[in-house]
Amino acid sequence: MVASDFNTNHSNAVAGEQLADEQLDSVQSMQAGKRLVITGCIVAVLGIVLHCYFSFSAAFEVPAAARESLLLVGAGVVLWFWGAIKYFTGAICADAREELF
Repeated sequence: MVASDFNTNHSNAVAGEQLADEQLDSVQSMQAGKRLVITGCIVAVLGIVLHCYFSFSAAFEVPAAARESLLLVGAGVVLWFWGAIKYFTGAICADAREELF
């Protein structure tokens, strides 16, 4: 009887530790996702600003730098999208009582 109580308590403690580790992982995933979303927005806006600068400074001829700045916009969008997926994946696994934003 005593051994079975010990095993039950031990398995409950192990399950509690695993749940705490999963919660910590989901919170870290959400924080990383937020950072990626913000970084992606900054990179995309920087790409847009550079594209406008290069496009308007060339007076009707779009230089190669203007086209290459569109790659920067695309990279920003990819970072933003990756961050959003990472954040929402963490939010799905997180405890509902935690702050999600």
